[in-house]
Amino acid sequence: MKKIILSLIVIISIIFAVFMYEKSKYVSSEAVFVATDSLTNLAFKIDGKIEKMTKLAGDSIKKGELLAKLQTTTLNTKIKEIDYKIKSQTHNIIALSLQKEKLKNTLDIQQTISKNNIIEINKKLNAVNYQILANTAKLKKLKFDKDRFYRLYKSKKIAYDKYQTILSEYDYLKNMINAQRQNYQALKIQKQNLEKNLALVKNNYKELNILDEKIETLYNQLESLKEIKKSLAIKLGDSVLKAPFDGVIAKKFVNNNMVIKKGTFIYSVVNPKDIYIKVLLSEKKLQGVKIGSKAVITLDALDNQINGKVEKIMPVSASTFSLVPRDIASGEFTKLDQRFIVKIQIPYNKNIKIGMSGEVKIYK
Repeated sequence: MKKIILSLIVIISIIFAVFMYEKSKYVSSEAVFVATDSLTNLAFKIDGKIEKMTKLAGDSIKKGELLAKLQTTTLNTKIKEIDYKIKSQTHNIIALSLQKEKLKNTLDIQQTISKNNIIEINKKLNAVNYQILANTAKLKKLKFDKDRFYRLYKSKKIAYDKYQTILSEYDYLKNMINAQRQNYQALKIQKQNLEKNLALVKNNYKELNILDEKIETLYNQLESLKEIKKSLAIKLGDSVLKAPFDGVIAKKFVNNNMVIKKGTFIYSVVNPKDIYIKVLLSEKKLQGVKIGSKAVITLDALDNQINGKVEKIMPVSASTFSLVPRDIASGEFTKLDQRFIVKIQIPYNKNIKIGMSGEVKIYK
């Protein structure tokens, strides 16, 4: 009997030793969950009333597919009004630009004509002045001859008709000089009028500056209108909600015809292929676990085991990010076992759902 009991003890010891040896090859945890980083809450960026929702919870979605739409009647009306204002403002800018161009061409022609006329008047003034100077010199000589002939006539050395001839020439030349002087004065007045007209033309060039200022003002207003239209176009684009990736609707938060604020969750979407096993592993079990370590996962909802490998070990404990962190400043401290998040990569399986729980063995 003693031999049988001894044999049983030996067998049990061997079994226990084998069990402990096998157990030393891995660490285990029951804090195991199926998780994803793709879970995304979708919301509109603007306030509005929901006009259309195309999906229900559990429906499949394709990237870029329309999921929901806000009513845009007011936005469309504003865009039409802005388009009309932009068109009208553009027309005004074109009209003023044409007016400016026409005025500039007219002023350029008037200025050229005035300058050319002044040049011609100056030529005439110089010519008439030259004639006056020449005829004045000639008149001076004729006066000397007239006085000499008069003395000869008085002394009866020449006939009266000879004196009369030189007298007529003198009077004729004197009258011509007077006429030339009058013509010279008229030309000077004409030149003054042309110079006044030229100054007026130059002054009218200021109208071009005024038109430039008006055009610049209209252009700035046009740019403001375009910015407003751009903003409205962005809002119009924000009035539709599209799928960010291929996946599934995880949750539907609102319904048609609801008035919502920007940022209100409309859908939660997820990519069911983008999943992994999230393990909360005790710090006492971290030794020997490394990137690439083999893992065997057993989920409560499934019968079969799932093979995976360690993809990432978070560098800080899970409690570091808790809403109420531990306060150890007072000196009072109770040592607690810290847990670290270990991310395990697994192959895609349509039967695995996000949020499932189970247990894992991670081999060292």
